[in-house]
Amino acid sequence: TTLVTPDSRRIVLPNSNVTGSAVINVTVEGKRRLNIDVSISMDSDYELALSLLTDVLAKDDRVNTTEHAPFAAVTGYGEGCYDLSLRVWCKTGDYWNLKFDILRRLPLVFAENGISLARPVIDVTNKN
Repeated sequence: TTLVTPDSRRIVLPNSNVTGSAVINVTVEGKRRLNIDVSISMDSDYELALSLLTDVLAKDDRVNTTEHAPFAAVTGYGEGCYDLSLRVWCKTGDYWNLKFDILRRLPLVFAENGISLARPVIDVTNKN
């Protein structure tokens, strides 16, 4: 079996691998769920961040808001940060452009509203 990837790589698989393994087709359903995870500083207002995220997503025409409302929630805590997860549905053909646009817009929207993206934190102590 020969496959051609979206970035024009040709993959040749023995038929035994194809018939004995799962095949994942991300285009057959016509829609996909886009998942984006982002971490913000513990000094930031996570309720405001969640509100900003859902507002930005709800205003994008590519986001399917009729079947599935945009979802944003705190899903964990990192080192000095809140971990937020976003879930939206879109047409398969819009998936990548929507993802890239959201990733481009989020830092701008956060900065305009005083939300800081998380940065690695290192505590250094001098015992002298």
